[in-house]
Amino acid sequence: APWVQQPRPPPGLGRDGSLMQRAVVRTAVVVAGSEADLHADFIRTNPEDFDCNGDGEPDCGEWDYQLARCANRAYCGHNFKLGDLTLGQSCRCRRCNNPEFRGTAF
Repeated sequence: APWVQQPRPPPGLGRDGSLMQRAVVRTAVVVAGSEADLHADFIRTNPEDFDCNGDGEPDCGEWDYQLARCANRAYCGHNFKLGDLTLGQSCRCRRCNNPEFRGTAF
């Protein structure tokens, strides 16, 4: 039997006619500032939730994606509140680290 050349599939289709994706296009829309700026603003507006020891620096507000938990586990716990847009925003101070509870069972 003589060799017959098979017609080529249209661009974007595999030999069996299945759809093939050539490239992934990633886009991001930032409305007002970067994601880091929005996260920092969120923490500054709610300091009592993120500053556990009262020194003015946030102790919480960071999420460790590799361990799937709050980054500063000693002071922070996952506590979702309405309005949290990221997992980091749900990492808030655990009240058991409050100095007024030292020496108690709480």
